[in-house]
Amino acid sequence: MSKINRTVSVAPMMDCTDRHDRYFLRLISKNVLLYTEMISTGAALNGDREKVLGFNNFEKPLALQVGGSNKNDLAEVAKIAEDMGYDEININLGCPSKKVQKNQFGACLIKEPDLVAECIDAMVNACKIPVTAKTRIGYDDVEEFDYLNTFINKMSNAGCKTIILHARRAILKGLSPKENLNIPKLNYPMVNQIKQENPNLEIIINGGITKCSEIKEHLSNVDGVMIGRKIYQSPYFLADVEREIFNNSDILTRAQIVEEIVKYVSDEVQKGTRVNQIMRHTVGLYHGQKGSTEWKRYLSNNMMARDSDFQKVNHILEIVQNTEKETSQQFPVRRIYCIGRNYADHAIEMGFDPNKEDPFFFQKNTDNIDISGNFPYPPQTSDVHHEIELVVALKSGGSNISLSESYKHVLGFGVGLDMTRRDLQGQAKKTGRPWEIGKAFEHSAPMGELNLIEKSGTMESGSIVLKVNGAIKQQGDLNMMIWKIPEMISHLSKYYTLQAGDLIMTGTPAGVGPVQKGDYLEGSISKLSNLAVKVV
Repeated sequence: MSKINRTVSVAPMMDCTDRHDRYFLRLISKNVLLYTEMISTGAALNGDREKVLGFNNFEKPLALQVGGSNKNDLAEVAKIAEDMGYDEININLGCPSKKVQKNQFGACLIKEPDLVAECIDAMVNACKIPVTAKTRIGYDDVEEFDYLNTFINKMSNAGCKTIILHARRAILKGLSPKENLNIPKLNYPMVNQIKQENPNLEIIINGGITKCSEIKEHLSNVDGVMIGRKIYQSPYFLADVEREIFNNSDILTRAQIVEEIVKYVSDEVQKGTRVNQIMRHTVGLYHGQKGSTEWKRYLSNNMMARDSDFQKVNHILEIVQNTEKETSQQFPVRRIYCIGRNYADHAIEMGFDPNKEDPFFFQKNTDNIDISGNFPYPPQTSDVHHEIELVVALKSGGSNISLSESYKHVLGFGVGLDMTRRDLQGQAKKTGRPWEIGKAFEHSAPMGELNLIEKSGTMESGSIVLKVNGAIKQQGDLNMMIWKIPEMISHLSKYYTLQAGDLIMTGTPAGVGPVQKGDYLEGSISKLSNLAVKVV
């Protein structure tokens, strides 16, 4: 049995992570481990097994989370999970709801470490798939390392070698489950200490983690990270996880995901599934994007009712197209200025002496911009090169702008690619003709999301990296630019009247090289949203 990759997992969430949501999430992420919502032993043993426990193999790797405290029942469910093809079975020791406590499972079992050990022992002996546990670091007034460590050791001795720790204690009386997700304070150091004390156990941390940078920080201390609400509210965050944590750029766009969901709905409706049971999980797909309000409104008006008409699903692709169009209009571009040979190492690799020749400017056309995530290989060339660049977006402008006033005109920054037909550019150079044929063609300026300067800062330094199929091809630092951002703005304003809507592509570091159909390009610049592009 191959080892399960638990680097990042999606938390089991009641009324959220059902089989339809898991199918949807798997469309976005190939690598995260998915969990069912908690299923009680009673439902698993006495309910409609296919309805309660059934899943699509596309969802795998998949873990079943079970709630209960009767060791015989838990053992029977563990065997059923194995027979049905689940990759893991997890016992819930963290849910603080009154209903769960009334049935004597969930977080109240933290008070019963010997009973928990007996249950885990029975489960381990009933199946060959991993038996794991998800719990809290304490309960009520008990938040003590020694108590938690003893509890974990008893589970470990019973055969549980993977422990998921929600870094909050559970308040069993006086707080609702929702309040229990926010009011008890996070205690990451205690989880880290548990890992240090138990290096042979796989410790997964959960609670309050919302950014890839936080995931990376936690992975330096523990074995994995589990995320819940952030993913349900903004599911396309998983695309960032794929790129930044799993180094995978083969990711569907939001529009492509909707196309796949429409196919899935069509199949499921034939089986008796209601439209709203599936589409309710997709509300957050465009979270944070312009156009998300219209997306949510269409879902609310047409797909959230119990008797929603499947035929209206067919119109959703039109809504997606409008949403994508609205997103692309978030920053209306007026002109695109590009600076050449602004990194000394790139100038040298192109055969020029940066000490003798200043950087220079040229322009791309506004219709060269492409935000689709795809780069169609252009015609009349066999040598297309990638060039990653920091893109500066202006909110205002003017003429003869001083260095000290330059940043006042900057709205924000993004990651861009200056795709170049190098062979055609080379031919133009030899004959002394303009370069446009090599630089300004359809789709030659793939662009990522715009990040406001208030959040990113002035971007005077920071890593700039381009990967092709996971391998680093270009790498440098923004502080290596010959002309800095204020100098570019000031210099351009002497020759042109800059205005809101102008973009400045600031040059590329060394390492430019060819791309082929099927390649996946991932551009990243510190503090900015990544750019992922597939060559098609």
